[in-house]
Amino acid sequence: LSVLSGFTRPLARLIDQFERLPGIGPRTAQRLALHLLRQPEEQIRSFADALLAARTQVGQCQTCFHLSADSVCDICRNEERSNGQICVVADSRDLLALERTREFSGRYHVLGGLISPMDGIG
Repeated sequence: LSVLSGFTRPLARLIDQFERLPGIGPRTAQRLALHLLRQPEEQIRSFADALLAARTQVGQCQTCFHLSADSVCDICRNEERSNGQICVVADSRDLLALERTREFSGRYHVLGGLISPMDGIG
């Protein structure tokens, strides 16, 4: 928090939390925090509620391990999808990218990350 010494403590804490997010540097963290401070309290509460709801309600599909609020995701429930093809992806971001192309109509298996023995990830 020493870099944030020009900000009041609650604002510095908020900026620090944004900086912990992947791809968010100090300037972006400051911009996001200052933007939120200008929003109506109702919008801030809605944002906080959405964050907490996502954390408590989103889990993994029991079939493919994609992110889902249900025990089986929409993709796995779709009977029009081909059972003869399985696309193995590292995480849900990859699945979503493939789904945006609308080219693949099979099933997925989401690994939940990549194996990287050099990085100690087995």
